[in-house]
Amino acid sequence: MGKKPIKLNWGLIQTTEQPTQTETKTESKLIQNLHITDINLFLRCPRRFKYEKKFRIVPNYYQTPEYFDIGVIGHKALAARYSKTSYEIPDTDNGNLIKSLMNEYVYEYKSETFEVLSVEDERTIVIDEQPIAFTFDLLYTDWTNPNDPIIRIMDHKFYKNLPDEDNLLFDFQITGYLWAARELKIGAKSLTLNCIRKEPPKYPDILDSGKLSKAQKSLNQTSYRLFLEAIEKLNLNKADYQKELDFLQERGSNIVKRYEARRTNEQLDSFGENLRHWIKKAREENYPIYSSSIFDGCAKCPYNNLCEHEDKKLNVRSLIQMDFNRKPDSER
Repeated sequence: MGKKPIKLNWGLIQTTEQPTQTETKTESKLIQNLHITDINLFLRCPRRFKYEKKFRIVPNYYQTPEYFDIGVIGHKALAARYSKTSYEIPDTDNGNLIKSLMNEYVYEYKSETFEVLSVEDERTIVIDEQPIAFTFDLLYTDWTNPNDPIIRIMDHKFYKNLPDEDNLLFDFQITGYLWAARELKIGAKSLTLNCIRKEPPKYPDILDSGKLSKAQKSLNQTSYRLFLEAIEKLNLNKADYQKELDFLQERGSNIVKRYEARRTNEQLDSFGENLRHWIKKAREENYPIYSSSIFDGCAKCPYNNLCEHEDKKLNVRSLIQMDFNRKPDSER
């Protein structure tokens, strides 16, 4: 049985870990394994959403993109760290990249003052009989101020470049998770975006003289940890590099960074209203489909060929039968 429904001013929402009996009446209209990130995909490119979530197909030649693989390995490594379990990072190029990034991460956040509440915590909210999943990478209590502990969500993100903080004011996922936390009565008042750049720091350049380069370019590529380690390994005088060490320490890591984000109740109310509308549109049999030139990565999209066939009104069914497989029911 589901948990007690939560009444909101725009309708009925149920929070549940399992589908309720009422959902079977409209089972054919439900979208399988719908996650909040899928709604973001629907808003960016309804056509890809149709292929991935409604048709549930994937090209039979498809390989996981490198950027996705890095994120998967990185999330598993962070989940192991915070759940205090073991995870053997694979001995691959991407795995070795994550190992380097985790070394920087552990050094930067070696003195975290929080209590872990849950890791990879998946919750479900049912809107008009449609289950939609939210996965909180980390729920924790921040004890930075012992007199005023704060429950926060942490969301891990791996980026090519660290984001501009101003852009996070309109981030869909941040708003969605804070809305879900409010409706699920989790009590989280803010979200920590845990950003990791997919480029580990490098050892500082060593000059022909055996000393370390003090050039800005070299300093920009390294970190305080590695610079100090290089000084010790080369048996150099630390005092000769105090200015550079002070710069690196004051700058902080340019590989990992955390941003705190909040939303007002009015913003969360608006998101809830819109989410119900978006889910309704996504479940319709014939919603407007378009090829979005603003959708990043169209050229690399695994459905690009199918999309072009549909634009040209060619035999899409035949192409699907030849080049696509259906996703397993257990797969998102």
